[in-house]
Amino acid sequence: MASWCAFSAAEVAIDSDQISMSHFRRTVADFVKKHEVPMNEIITRQDVGALLSALKSQGMILDTKELMQLIPRDESSFVRLLRTPNGRKFMAQTSNNRLMFDRLDRIANEPGGKRLLIALMKLPDAARYAKVDTGPGVPDLIDFLPKIGSSRTRQVKDYKKPTGTLYTFNDVVEHLAKQLAAPRKGLGRKR
Repeated sequence: MASWCAFSAAEVAIDSDQISMSHFRRTVADFVKKHEVPMNEIITRQDVGALLSALKSQGMILDTKELMQLIPRDESSFVRLLRTPNGRKFMAQTSNNRLMFDRLDRIANEPGGKRLLIALMKLPDAARYAKVDTGPGVPDLIDFLPKIGSSRTRQVKDYKKPTGTLYTFNDVVEHLAKQLAAPRKGLGRKR
């Protein structure tokens, strides 16, 4: 995915008349169409800048500081891994799976996790091992991590829970829509 522009630090939200959800959705839809944004691919903070600029140009202003903290950094090795040709192919097969990026992020942070993901993404049937429920006879990703003492399978803390990170444009749009729906928070309209 192309990076469009960087977005500067936080804008101060105006708590005036809230914008309509339909205006927000229409602005996002126009942006997605114009820029051919892949909604379920991994993103970085820089990628979100153009969307925030488009919202701002339509009179929607928001506090971006909190939002940007929830998005992977531009230099994240996890993002770089998923943006390789094998990573993109893997994302195309798995990105609609619930909590996929959360689980992969947790795996990548484990000892041997990045090596595991690099090797996994080379497999033609990699998506089979990356499902939330792999089914009988199919090992889970954590089963492939280097074993710990006495050949025990590693336990990854909160493996099947959300990390709180916004990994895709879909995640960002959903987060912004929740801010919009919340009274007097996050999004406002310029006067």
